[in-house]
Amino acid sequence: EYIVDMPVSGTVLRIDLEEGDEVERGQIVARVDPYDLEQHLRQLEAQIKQRNAQILGVDVAKPKNEDIESAQLRVNEMANALEIAEKAHSVARANFEEAKRNYDRAQGLLQAGAASESYLDEAERRFLAFEAEFNQRAIEIERARQALDQARLAEQRLVGSVDDNEYQRDVLFAEIEALKAQAAMVAEDLKKTEIRAPVSGPILDKYVEDSRVLPEGTELLRLGDMNSIEIECDVLSEEVTAINPGDKVVIHGKALRGNVIEGAIQRIYPSGFEKISSLGVEQQ
Repeated sequence: EYIVDMPVSGTVLRIDLEEGDEVERGQIVARVDPYDLEQHLRQLEAQIKQRNAQILGVDVAKPKNEDIESAQLRVNEMANALEIAEKAHSVARANFEEAKRNYDRAQGLLQAGAASESYLDEAERRFLAFEAEFNQRAIEIERARQALDQARLAEQRLVGSVDDNEYQRDVLFAEIEALKAQAAMVAEDLKKTEIRAPVSGPILDKYVEDSRVLPEGTELLRLGDMNSIEIECDVLSEEVTAINPGDKVVIHGKALRGNVIEGAIQRIYPSGFEKISSLGVEQQ
């Protein structure tokens, strides 16, 4: 007897064979839906291609001297831009402070009756305009400072990554080897999705009927190899000493329809047991 089980976890498709059907050795007796495994294999193959492309791009991505020089020029440009923004901010501060003094003076003159409403309105307008400009210059300083910080960071990354390409290459090669190993395992599992009969003979039992998700090792069918029949029989302990492996035996009975089959003793169990016979006698 041979048990056919799930070689991999997955969805087993409906088994059309029934008990008593004869199958040939190597015949497909069940199938596992290969879709998930096929998609997983495609994903792994795509990742391998991606890693190979990244390896080709390592040298291209390696910073060149002109890239570093360009980054340094960018830092200098951002530093100059920050300096200009700071000077503009200083001028805006002076204009704002002067406009505020004039506005405060205009309010005092208006209260003393020495200035008109229009004079105060003009002072207020200039004060608000210079205040807005002062605030805008402050924002520009912050932006220029952030741009300078980003330029310096970019320059540091370029300089620090000059020797990183070999490390990246080794990492990518290691990832490719790991992905290839996974792909080989998945490809091997794909081969197992077609479950074949290990021997020729009848189907003795069918444990699964409809399609369902099953774990690896779940029993599906039990097959019988009619070319290799084995009989187990009980022998009294007082008679077993006269029996040895290899001795010839004669097999007969109703199941053989009068035929007689010759066989040989294959092995003797190493331990005995007790049981009650049909006559109620305890036998060893």
